Amino acid sequence: MLKNRKKYEKLKPIDLEKFKTINKKNTIGISTQTFGSKWFLLPKGKAIFKTFDDYLFPAIKEYRYINELLCHELAKMINVPCATYEPAYDNKNGKVIKGLVSYKVNSTHQKLTTAYDVSNYIQSSTLGEIIDEIEEKTEDDGYVLDPDFEFDLFKLTVFDYLSMQQDRHLLNIHIIDDKKNNFRYLSPIIDNEMAFGVISIDKFISCDLKVNVHNMVEDMNFMQSSIKSLCINNNHNYEENINDIVKLAKTHKKYYEFLINAVKNFDVKEAIQILQKKGIKVPNNYKNYLIALNKYIRKEFVSCIKQNKNLNNEIEL
Repeated sequence: MLKNRKKYEKLKPIDLEKFKTINKKNTIGISTQTFGSKWFLLPKGKAIFKTFDDYLFPAIKEYRYINELLCHELAKMINVPCATYEPAYDNKNGKVIKGLVSYKVNSTHQKLTTAYDVSNYIQSSTLGEIIDEIEEKTEDDGYVLDPDFEFDLFKLTVFDYLSMQQDRHLLNIHIIDDKKNNFRYLSPIIDNEMAFGVISIDKFISCDLKVNVHNMVEDMNFMQSSIKSLCINNNHNYEENINDIVKLAKTHKKYYEFLINAVKNFDVKEAIQILQKKGIKVPNNYKNYLIALNKYIRKEFVSCIKQNKNLNNEIEL
């Protein structure tokens, strides 16, 4: 349907300007909620075009672009619902802006909101407290909470620790309210650009410091990363949180089965190969870092699983 520019031929991107020319009913506008993003309508429904052209982290915009695509592939590997991302570009006045398209995940009778909106607006908390707040607010709002909500939030937690997310605050955990059936459940994962310690990478690059796995993991323990919202004990460091997650999983069969499968199949090297076959270029230095980080974090999970092999005590959220 669309002719691709030669520069992006391998990526098979969507040309937003041509979409607008073909279908004049489509609308476009700048989102006030995010930096460097445009909302528009496509035949598939409302979507967001992310350019990563904001002023906050200019040194790592290419990494953020890769992270979204990479996390999408990794989520599929461990069977966690994730918003679809596709390469796209905006060709305006001869200037080509590279970015990603992500289509909306809710139907017309469903409202997409955030965990912040449905948890009495708590600022930060532990995983258990978030669930308690959401359960209370859901009842007050007259909705029925999905019976699998806790499990789905646990899966999101495992995904975020495996992918070392640094931007999973409560506004980045999305909830779907099915107004037709008064049902509330967890949305597919949205917004993974700050995975793999990339905020820390920006800081180390800016200070001319060496980027390696050790200083990234160490930085996660001291920067008060937003991933700390998804933890069992907010006094614990990154590795201790992994141990807490394993202990929780050991008390519920389906949690434990999911965790084992996730650790086994969360293969960054394979995900990178998938992207490269699609024509997505991953710089060698970043590729080597990602593979080393993935190896380290999976090793941490395996170590904690072995340490807690005979754990049978009940742990409640």
